[in-house]
Amino acid sequence: MGKTIGHPVPDTRDPAAAFGYPETAILLRIDRAEGVDVHTILYAGAPGTLFGSAPNDSTLINYTNGALYIKIGTPGSTDGTWMSVALS
Repeated sequence: MGKTIGHPVPDTRDPAAAFGYPETAILLRIDRAEGVDVHTILYAGAPGTLFGSAPNDSTLINYTNGALYIKIGTPGSTDGTWMSVALS
């Protein structure tokens, strides 16, 4: 018999329940080929400490003013720092 190939199962939990994010956050969770998760988060505000559990290399877009933030740190960890990205 050949081996069974798994299929991804969508995470249907809301971001607040799954990761401790505010209930108003909109989350797109991406599993990269290396097995490392990253998050793209839409939120009405800056990340601050509200998104400390986000994986490094995640992005947050403040949908009220278009500001972009990227969490910088060791890939695969959550110990990084949110940095504001200047868009011109």
